[in-house]
Amino acid sequence: LSPLPVSHAVRKELFEVAIYMAELSVCDSFFVPYPASIVALAALANVMESMPESKLPSMAKIAFWNMVRHLWTGISHSDYLLQLRNKQLDDARERLRSMFQATSAASS
Repeated sequence: LSPLPVSHAVRKELFEVAIYMAELSVCDSFFVPYPASIVALAALANVMESMPESKLPSMAKIAFWNMVRHLWTGISHSDYLLQLRNKQLDDARERLRSMFQATSAASS
């Protein structure tokens, strides 16, 4: 996110919440087969999605996903690996989102 036009305060908030969300994965055996990079990306994606346009413009979100797509296609030498990563990312995002909502509701 560093080359994107995002303030330091927003970047800090994004990373702090994403770290907390990623740490939730340690409490759930669902994440055992998942690479740490998928869990981290899922947490970042969830937090970015929840941030309003005024804090994190859609241009920054698009640039981030373009960078991820570029990195993934450079690493994945097969469509199968790319599809597997996308499926793992979707599943991890959903599980982290529900865990985060449960902890947020419990602390309210």
